[in-house]
Amino acid sequence: MLLKKGGRVVYFGEIGEQSKELIKYFEDHGANRIDIGDNPANWMLREIQSPENPKDLADVKSKQYETLKRKLGEVRETQIETLEICFPTTFAAPSDLRQRLMNKRLQTIYWRSPAYNLSRLLVCCVIAFILGSVFLGERHPQVVTEAEMRASLSVIFLSFIIIGILSITSVLPVMLSIRDVFYRHRAAGMLDNVSLGWALGTAEKWFIVIASFLFCLVYVGVSGISTGLLKRAIRFWVSGEGRACIFSYIEAYLDCFFLDQGIFTFNLAIYSYFGQAFMCLVPSMTTAQILASVFIGLNNFFSGLIVRPQFMTGFFQVTYWITPGHYVYEGLVLAQYNGDNRTVLAVNNSEFYDYLGCDARVVTRCNGTVEQYVYVFFGGRFNSQHELQDILVLALFLVTARVMTFFALKKFNFSNA
Repeated sequence: MLLKKGGRVVYFGEIGEQSKELIKYFEDHGANRIDIGDNPANWMLREIQSPENPKDLADVKSKQYETLKRKLGEVRETQIETLEICFPTTFAAPSDLRQRLMNKRLQTIYWRSPAYNLSRLLVCCVIAFILGSVFLGERHPQVVTEAEMRASLSVIFLSFIIIGILSITSVLPVMLSIRDVFYRHRAAGMLDNVSLGWALGTAEKWFIVIASFLFCLVYVGVSGISTGLLKRAIRFWVSGEGRACIFSYIEAYLDCFFLDQGIFTFNLAIYSYFGQAFMCLVPSMTTAQILASVFIGLNNFFSGLIVRPQFMTGFFQVTYWITPGHYVYEGLVLAQYNGDNRTVLAVNNSEFYDYLGCDARVVTRCNGTVEQYVYVFFGGRFNSQHELQDILVLALFLVTARVMTFFALKKFNFSNA
């Protein structure tokens, strides 16, 4: 069978010895005679596209065409049921086997993509070290200023924003390649959207967990944030006072670290899975990048630092509640500063100064705690009672991204093939 552009049939049948049958058919229907020594393959391709040919060979209704149509009609009229080829299911393998094979295949693809995954892990460690090194001068001081607290809150904000941007931008080209191959396999009846949808989550999740763990391990280790709990525990142990309390301090530290890592894992997963969803929902890389830019912009402006929650009024309150970065930022801040009783030196006439009710005529130095400062800085919106709410909402965002991916893989086909 010979097809021309557009999938139109030009010739179907025997080629013959030294292409004699094909050559005779072409010449009988208006093609230029083949020159001696010319390659029949090159000649027929030229004739298909030749503007000098008075006939479009794809439109010719030849005797061979009529004979073939008649034979096909006879076959349909005299069907033998015992010879009919049929299958009890759409796919050759059961769903659990297809899923296992697809999971293995995607994991292999990820493992063989070091430019994507190894670079992502290395960048996480490097960025964690750079951000954590901001605090190398004096790790976890017992007395801090308002400026130092704002710097600490800004570094926490940068940590999840930078890693999130890295995740969503790096996943787009990988997802484009996987998506286009899936379209061809789906058209061939090899697999469905469910198999690929679950495999995408399975292959991605291990790198997300490892990346978030490495980031938190390096960041907390370098910065010393929250290590005050361990310092206090060590002092109690050395002094011999309250040795029973050391376990509660260690437990508090571990709770802080793993809550921090859990929230950070959610952040990486949401950015990565929304990147997959965007790439499946739109036809081109350019459009997916635009959607990713909008998603990044919402998280940048409305997570709670650039525009603080108490200043979002009217319509802009909606952006605060629908932005996943709000719940990530609140979770990270609470994980590190909830119950922190270190001293913060208030600046005269600042919001924190007014909250403490200080009077310069009475006291020359006004102090509060870190926990109080965080409460005032975010207008009381960041509350320790919101920890469970933050986790549940982030889980809802994660489920939404996965549902979007499953839906897009099932309904859309942007392949040019």
